[in-house]
Amino acid sequence: MATTANINIYLLLKKGDQLLLSLRENTGYMDGMHGLVAGHVENNESASQALVREAMEEAGIKINPDHISTVHIMHRQTDRNNIDIFMQCKDYEGHISNIEPHKCKNLTFYSTKNLPDTTIPYIKTALQNIQNNIFYSELNW
Repeated sequence: MATTANINIYLLLKKGDQLLLSLRENTGYMDGMHGLVAGHVENNESASQALVREAMEEAGIKINPDHISTVHIMHRQTDRNNIDIFMQCKDYEGHISNIEPHKCKNLTFYSTKNLPDTTIPYIKTALQNIQNNIFYSELNW
């Protein structure tokens, strides 16, 4: 039986030693938890194109695909098969603003050394792996 994987992209946007996190609200998934600007890769869209789109849709910023680097890939099992691609972008154009207040309570920079206790666990794991220069990980297999 063939299975398909959901491809999810995540934006690591830093300001010094701080990382931009979103506080999820009214999404039906991990509400009340902190995550990253993120989304699903759509049909006929590359991962970097999806990241550019999600950055604009969620945070109102324009990022250049040439300034994106992949820093971690996680193969994660939940009720579905997930390929999570964590990408870093060092610069952007525009002013960060919460474009989707119906899904996100706020966008805030937090110290990477003191992330909120409410950070989504698999994202916290990915961030620890990135800090430890681990490029690939598997979770819940």
